[in-house]
Amino acid sequence: MLKRLFQRQNALPDQLLGVDQARYVVFDTELTGLDRKNDTIVSIGAIRMKGRQILLGETFYTLVNPQRDLTHDNVRIHHIVPSELVNQPLIQSALQPFLQFVGNDILVGHFVHIDIAMLENALRRKLPNRQVDTARYYDWLERNRRQFLGAPNTGPIDTVLFDIANKLNIALPGAHNALVDAYLTAQVWQRLLIDLPDFGMMRVKDLWE
Repeated sequence: MLKRLFQRQNALPDQLLGVDQARYVVFDTELTGLDRKNDTIVSIGAIRMKGRQILLGETFYTLVNPQRDLTHDNVRIHHIVPSELVNQPLIQSALQPFLQFVGNDILVGHFVHIDIAMLENALRRKLPNRQVDTARYYDWLERNRRQFLGAPNTGPIDTVLFDIANKLNIALPGAHNALVDAYLTAQVWQRLLIDLPDFGMMRVKDLWE
């Protein structure tokens, strides 16, 4: 089943589309930890965007049975307790509807390489979808703004998701799960899509050149 899904997902997005016209799936995962070999996914949340429009009616969320014990530190971070996961699908079953939801859309995440690594580890193959890291593009935009204003461009830039959201005047959620964080990331990407064309990233192909 997963192989057939991959075969249907080989198409790349139209490289000449404007960045404000492309389709994106903004997603987040909650994990048992950050060790790619030994840790796994406990939840996946995603929301679709068409350009700068966040499609609130097109969301995906699932819990995943990790088939292992959760530590106190795990629960403290994602607030998912073991009893919630007992009857949830295993990762291979959870990935089928997720991949169907994603289709050929561009995947967007904050420090997206972490989530992608976990997904690809579970799939045992590379995802064909193009990927966008909001942390990277926020950093890139901030450095370009500094240069434009003639300010020093060597200091660190805070790329913590909640700090970026606060700086962009995005209301911080009270709850915390993969879907809530995906929605927060979508709002950050929405703001970045407004500014990226001003600095030369006008078309989809510009995002990776």
